[in-house]
Formats: sequence, C-alpha cells, structure tokens
Amino acid sequence: MNPNLEGTMIEFWNSCEGQSAGSYLLEKHLGGFDNNAVYAAVSRQDARPVAVKLLQTDGAEREQRLNAWFA
Repeated sequence: MNPNLEGTMIEFWNSCEGQSAGSYLLEKHLGGFDNNAVYAAVSRQDARPVAVKLLQTDGAEREQRLNAWFA
C-alpha cells in the first residue's frame, strides 16, 4: 500500500473517534487496516461497552456484504 494513503486512512479512522455509528458511540480507535477499523464503543441504548468494526467498501461490495449478513 502507498504509505501516503495509509497515513491518510489512519488519520481518517482516528477522526471517527467520538462519532456515532448507528446506535453506537465510537470512543477509541483500537486498530485495523487500510480498509477497516475497530473501536471500543458504547451502546447508546443501554450504555453497554462493545467493540465495533467498520469496513470501507465500494457500492457493489457493500450490497454483497449486506445481503450475506441479512440472509
């Protein structure tokens, strides 16, 4: 991977701390790779601590993953 792009992705994933992902508050970026990130998070519904993994996908891949998860 291009080191400049990798640095940009790390900055992006870090900037997501404090943001919402659905019903979860992303508290701390724990790690990941160029196309995904794992966060320590908390459920906004019941304040339960959780881990959330975000995946970067393109449109076709997104639909394929969603269809597989909900099948």
